[in-house]
Amino acid sequence: MDFGNEADQRAKEAEICVQEMEDEVRELRDELGLYKMLLQLHEISFVLGELASLDETPVLEAKPEEFSNTRLLAQNVPWHCTPEDVRTVFEKYGTVVDVELAMYDKTRNRGLAFVTMGSPEEARTALDNLESSRERLLVTKFGNF
Repeated sequence: MDFGNEADQRAKEAEICVQEMEDEVRELRDELGLYKMLLQLHEISFVLGELASLDETPVLEAKPEEFSNTRLLAQNVPWHCTPEDVRTVFEKYGTVVDVELAMYDKTRNRGLAFVTMGSPEEARTALDNLESSRERLLVTKFGNF
């Protein structure tokens, strides 16, 4: 019994099997590439058809951003401040209805607060007068709804 020839024969068969599998993989990749190209062409023709059916009228018109005339956004609030601290600063300029302070956790805020004042006049006064507070520059502007 010649084990060398038998092992060589099996190795050749394995090589042939691997080659056939590699050829099959190449064919599948080629087919997949064709399917991808066909899909892209289909998508392009769909988009072109949609564009051709559009008229000159815009579908959506951008609405101007609405701002509250009593709600202020305070940025760069010192991290150690509490809602009560923010309220105290803003109460110098009028009635504070609400303070929302964004927090990382219970010990540190995110440096961002929404302050709702009692009237548009009070909000404008606070906005005009608050430029800095404590060690960080306080930035105030009207907040979105």
